[in-house]
Amino acid sequence: MRNISTVLVDYYSNPPAKSHADIHYIVSTLDQEAVLNIAREEKVDFVFTACIDQAILTASYVSEKLGLSWPFSYDQAFNVTNKASMKAKFFSSGVPTANFISTSAPLVALHHQLTYPVVVKPADCNGSLGVKRVISDSDFNQAVMEAFHNSRSNTIVVEEYIDGIELSVDAFVNNGVVSILLITETRKIPFSESVFSIYQSRFPVSLQDDILGKIYNAVKIIVSAFELDNTPLLVQFIIKDSEAYIVEFGARIAGGSKQHLIKHITGIDVISAYIKTLFQEPNQFHATSCNKLVAIEYIYSHAGVYSQIQGVESLKQDKTVVEFFIYKTPGMELSGRKASRDRVGAFITEGNTISELENKLERARRKIKVLDESGSNKTFYISNIFKIPQST
Repeated sequence: MRNISTVLVDYYSNPPAKSHADIHYIVSTLDQEAVLNIAREEKVDFVFTACIDQAILTASYVSEKLGLSWPFSYDQAFNVTNKASMKAKFFSSGVPTANFISTSAPLVALHHQLTYPVVVKPADCNGSLGVKRVISDSDFNQAVMEAFHNSRSNTIVVEEYIDGIELSVDAFVNNGVVSILLITETRKIPFSESVFSIYQSRFPVSLQDDILGKIYNAVKIIVSAFELDNTPLLVQFIIKDSEAYIVEFGARIAGGSKQHLIKHITGIDVISAYIKTLFQEPNQFHATSCNKLVAIEYIYSHAGVYSQIQGVESLKQDKTVVEFFIYKTPGMELSGRKASRDRVGAFITEGNTISELENKLERARRKIKVLDESGSNKTFYISNIFKIPQST
């Protein structure tokens, strides 16, 4: 035990992390001056954020102002949290990525430099808000307006959409040494032609040695180009035609309970490893082998006010669900959106065969119910609108 007092900054009045903190300030982590004032008032020894992109910028700002230890300078933090700056550095460093343009002015014909479909996104936003896939001119302007609306810096990125296998690569750079901790396949569901949301991550992923080599080399180029050290990394890849393209990356631990999936599969506690870097303690990563098929699946809902989730305990008792995570507390509003920040919860399941894994996933989908204050079931049932693809 480190005997640390924790000050939580979260704009929700009753967030899930509140019960684990000593003090809670109802303030947005994106309000740099407000967080700075809190840090001064509480006389904190360091500022820590693990899973939120834009909060890295705030942590860097506060740490620089107060002379606290932190892995990033403010300039570094800007480069790893602003997608326009990130994409530009990809190109200048030779990182394989999609063609793109970025702008702070309304686009008229600039997008014709690119080939449809394209993805329009804010340069600086959490939780996939304002990200749209566009297939024609008729939808382009609306997507641009929404992306601008969700950008705090009034900057957007438009990039060509690469259709391939999407991978999530969790890594850690510690004293200059890059370690790949876990590679999972990211599965998305098309809620419409323009909105795709992550609903599942799967392990293992079958990859040829040359692709694995390209992934590792690309991660090393990122570490060098962005001058990163003593930090976790989440790198999103698209694999197409024997090439590994980087979509974007975060100098952070993946959200959506991914740290639990990493620990479940590899035995590595990435949160503890991250904390060790803040205390300048050594890290060693020794992954255990996992011979199971494993999936983490995310739960979405229709709009309403969250009350409770039913059906989980029986699923845990019969080993259908190995671990379950809840992201809402009673009274929180369910937006009905399908962005990653609007997930209600998630669960991990595993099997010895594809058939066993699929059966457990379907059983969990049938039993888990997200209830609003009136007792109505608000669960968004993926299997009702989309045939779940079979794992390879």
